[in-house]
Amino acid sequence: MPPHAAEPSSSRRSPWWGFALRGVVLAAALVFLVRGVKWHDIAVAVKGAGIVLPSVVIGMNACMMGLRALRLRVLLERRLPFTSAFVTLLTSSALNNITPFRGGHVARLWMIERASGVTKSAALAITLVENLLEVAILALLGFVASWLAKGQTWAGAAAPLVFLGTVALLGLLLASTRHATRGQGRDRQDRTGWLGKLRRLLERAEPGFRALRKPGIAWRAALLSLLAWACEATMILLSAHAMGLGLSFPLAIVVLFGINLALTLPSTPASAGPFEGATVAILLFAGIAKGPAVAFAFFYHAVQVVPVTVVGAVVLLAAKRRSNRTPDRLNASGIPATKLEPF
Repeated sequence: MPPHAAEPSSSRRSPWWGFALRGVVLAAALVFLVRGVKWHDIAVAVKGAGIVLPSVVIGMNACMMGLRALRLRVLLERRLPFTSAFVTLLTSSALNNITPFRGGHVARLWMIERASGVTKSAALAITLVENLLEVAILALLGFVASWLAKGQTWAGAAAPLVFLGTVALLGLLLASTRHATRGQGRDRQDRTGWLGKLRRLLERAEPGFRALRKPGIAWRAALLSLLAWACEATMILLSAHAMGLGLSFPLAIVVLFGINLALTLPSTPASAGPFEGATVAILLFAGIAKGPAVAFAFFYHAVQVVPVTVVGAVVLLAAKRRSNRTPDRLNASGIPATKLEPF
């Protein structure tokens, strides 16, 4: 069979493999969660959480998103207004919660491009910088917290590996993009092979890494990441208190670290399943009973996801209505007047 004949078949099969893998991960998480749990007790615990503390957690979630919006604005060197950065993060998070394969990340690139004027390649680079910087800060916090939290020695072993791997990847990307742009003018002989394609991609992505090479911007972005994680750890503490659990701040940091490791697994929208499974496993290591741990995991995930999804959906619908009333100015080809730079 010729090679080109096999390609359509493999492309049709690949999504099914993705869905199957997500189904297996979700099923494993559900089996782990439901065994030995009294769901009536969980429902009673969730109902007893009240209104005040969940409302405070929702407000702190908005503050955390505001800190990340400030970080995005810093990395874009103030080319993006704070309101646009906040709306971008809010709506992309809402889309991630309701679409498979994290569709919000793709929408985020498009929104950053339109609002700031950077190319999609630069927007992708900035997103990579954000994620790698955030993971590095969390891994560093997780390593320290693992020595202060009960039964969390696994984090003490995993956190240094994550930190070193993240920092190495970030350094490699920074060095590669700088090397690609330095050779941009003097070496144009090989621009066709995979090396040439990689070089062109790095050249287009270089503006997204440029800001991180400035020490002032790098430190501000790192500080905002640290504040955002501290805000989310406080959200965990308040949610646990609402559910009658007494968690320490170091344990809350380790829970965050474990959740974010679990988010790398293939899963359903909003990471339902792995999120709860990781949370419950860490709390079990800390000596908390499974019933209260499951109740807390579902409660915290719901408080974090539902308001963001609802508000983000409202913002998206409002933006769609405005765009229908005032359609984008079209160029001579009938395409909206927006710079669509390829990756």
